[in-house]
Amino acid sequence: MKAFSVSAALLLVPFLACTIADPAGVALLCDANNPCPEGRQCTDGQCSDPSPQDASVSDLIVITDLVETPGCRAGNGTRLGIGQWLCPGSFGGTSPKASVLCATGFTLCAALDAQALAACATAPGFFASSVIGSRKDTAPVGTGQCDQKELIPVVYGCGVGNGIVASMACSGFPKLIDCTSFGWTCGTTLDGTSSINPKNGVLCCK
Repeated sequence: MKAFSVSAALLLVPFLACTIADPAGVALLCDANNPCPEGRQCTDGQCSDPSPQDASVSDLIVITDLVETPGCRAGNGTRLGIGQWLCPGSFGGTSPKASVLCATGFTLCAALDAQALAACATAPGFFASSVIGSRKDTAPVGTGQCDQKELIPVVYGCGVGNGIVASMACSGFPKLIDCTSFGWTCGTTLDGTSSINPKNGVLCCK
């Protein structure tokens, strides 16, 4: 019985000493006739993972191939951010409606992101959003609220032109046009509103 145990132990030694290599760590040879598995590349005859530099270059190529469509129909606008443009021009009345200043595929903005809003804040003129509010006829000019429950309409937007700092920002827009202002005739929508000053305009979003 003892002899059997020793023999059995000797037979187990080769199995205990044997280890199987991790397949992921085994170098794969490659050439034109023996390509690497998907997701790996052939470098100096061996398959390897793409380097981070290769990935970033690839991403850069994709980004540079993307060309954003201008947001203003007349091609005279300024890009504020991705898919966000300010488009100068008179609108309403005998001019085209406000939305016609936007290029095909763009609509009048109801809001801007923080980057676009900061850029618009330094733009000459006043650029109107689609947000129409109101004020009481007894309230001072510059007062505004984000609904149309009161008598006098106000148009929210941004820019350093003839807009007034609003008592209450609406949809993030810090300025307003009071529709008792000269050159503005306001309706319940921006398409029903007119501005005769070509230095003013509208905000167009993708």
